[in-house]
Amino acid sequence: MPSSHFALEVTDWDAMLAHLDVLGIAHVRTSAAGTMRTIGGTDPYQGRREDTGEHDTYIHDPDGNMIELVYHPLGIQASEHGPRWTQRPGFVDAAYQERER
Repeated sequence: MPSSHFALEVTDWDAMLAHLDVLGIAHVRTSAAGTMRTIGGTDPYQGRREDTGEHDTYIHDPDGNMIELVYHPLGIQASEHGPRWTQRPGFVDAAYQERER
């Protein structure tokens, strides 16, 4: 059976993690469908993207449904292709420059 989930945006990442811990709710960095296990770092409980500062983790509800909890500290911005998550200034340009060396 294919893995599927839905995502919820969190407004206070640290408080949300603390609340999960108080409730004893397990959370993991990658989904069952994750094919690139190193994306988002090596912390087994949460992932972080360098370009957007995004944090993410996965939990399961009592019925076994997978839920992604995600936090975008830089917010959202308009682009020529519609709304997208804001990236750190200069991050993409620096990454391309690094690849050309």
